[in-house]
Amino acid sequence: MKISVITAVYNGEAYLDQSVKSILAQTYKDMEYIIVNDGSTDRTASILDQVEDPRVRIVHLKQNQGAANALNVAVQQSKGDWIAVQDADDLSRPNRLQVQSDYVKARPELVAAGSLVKSISGHQNLSPHHLRNVEGFYNSCVTRDELRNIRYERCPLCHGSVLFLKEAFLQAGGYDTSYKVTYDYDLWMRLFEIGEINKIEAVLYQYRVHPASLSHSNWGVMLQEKLRSSLAAIRRQFAGKTAPRFIVFGESKSCKNFRKRIVPSIGIETLQYVTEQFNTRLSEACLLHQKGSIDGIIVLEGPMKKMLKASLLQAGLQINDHFFVL
Repeated sequence: MKISVITAVYNGEAYLDQSVKSILAQTYKDMEYIIVNDGSTDRTASILDQVEDPRVRIVHLKQNQGAANALNVAVQQSKGDWIAVQDADDLSRPNRLQVQSDYVKARPELVAAGSLVKSISGHQNLSPHHLRNVEGFYNSCVTRDELRNIRYERCPLCHGSVLFLKEAFLQAGGYDTSYKVTYDYDLWMRLFEIGEINKIEAVLYQYRVHPASLSHSNWGVMLQEKLRSSLAAIRRQFAGKTAPRFIVFGESKSCKNFRKRIVPSIGIETLQYVTEQFNTRLSEACLLHQKGSIDGIIVLEGPMKKMLKASLLQAGLQINDHFFVL
């Protein structure tokens, strides 16, 4: 089983050498490594040109076009049946590819497999508390059912930890270059529609955390893209309907953003936005769903999310079928 490891890098001189060496040190031998320099202006090109290993191929793009495009270029250059992602400032454990290869060989239904991660600091040393919080985010959901159930709510996989089937990737359409931040999340949404995704219960990947990651400098863009991708995936579940109908529950600000910025581009109909009297309105919405007057219920992020989710399950509605938590 040949594995193609892919990396997209833009101005990643600080940790690039360490990252590349972690792949070249893999115990798994049937691999190639494709690194796409996405128009870097620092020493990235020079560092890559010094790599002397027959397994490595370097692609230099003249202009920065975004990570999604660079990763698509890497996959196009690949010869392997499976693709392993390696982010340019992270580290893979030496046995990563061997463990993932053995794992997917034993489970032919899989289209992708991630792993648990260990967080490490970037330029600025971060407290153990911050690092454990990041680990908790990526390591909290492990089983196949947990990953499927949580998929619309948050990203269930650390991008660089994933090995995916190239055939499924091409069937899904590759990385969508319209996403600047959540292109990985969007890919997982489409792969979930093709086959099963698991997470190996072993730490195979070290994820580097930078202060910018914690400050949510791209939080607004990430939120909008995540909502657009998740709602688009929900829309595909109702492909036979011209405009599926939903009732949306959430805080006033979240509902306003959802109605104005997300819904118009997807092609669904939102009949009501509920921002208060949640218990009473929830009972009414469940009755409308039972009668077939609506196709589903959407719950947006907010302090009432857990209560609404529990109430909908108690009412007999199925998550990611009758109702969706975003």
